[in-house]
Amino acid sequence: TGLWGHDREIFLVEEPLSLDWEVDNLPIHIYGKVDRVDRDARGWLRVVDYKTGTMPTTDMVASHLSPQLSVTAMILREQGHHIDELVYIHLPENRLKPMASARLKIEDIDQLIVDLESRLRQRIRQFFDPNLPFASRVAPKREEGFHDLVEQIARFDEWSMEQDT
Repeated sequence: TGLWGHDREIFLVEEPLSLDWEVDNLPIHIYGKVDRVDRDARGWLRVVDYKTGTMPTTDMVASHLSPQLSVTAMILREQGHHIDELVYIHLPENRLKPMASARLKIEDIDQLIVDLESRLRQRIRQFFDPNLPFASRVAPKREEGFHDLVEQIARFDEWSMEQDT
């Protein structure tokens, strides 16, 4: 009956979630806090994330560029739950504007989670591979003007200025 309908009850709100995982005998602890999870009469879950800024698109979630809902779904699935919906709800800073919701059009959430797990395992293996160097910018042409903690630690701006002179 819709996002605000009575077909689901609130199951979790602002609840910490965690998962102890293993990649190549390396223990990994994944944790976070879910904004909200709703449960339907079958026990299936809808994962909800509230956003005050720009909401990620379905493509961003499906390609794992915005993995928050997917990681939450992965943790809940590992706990034995079935997830059938991922939703963002936009909370505008101007409270006079209406809230908006975006149901992500992901046909197979289980496959999304399988893909996420595979990519996470691959990234973790890369992170711990002593033969792979760390890079401040993986795709520098796409990240122009982007400054973050990794760049500060790597002193990227200082080193790039020296190369320019």
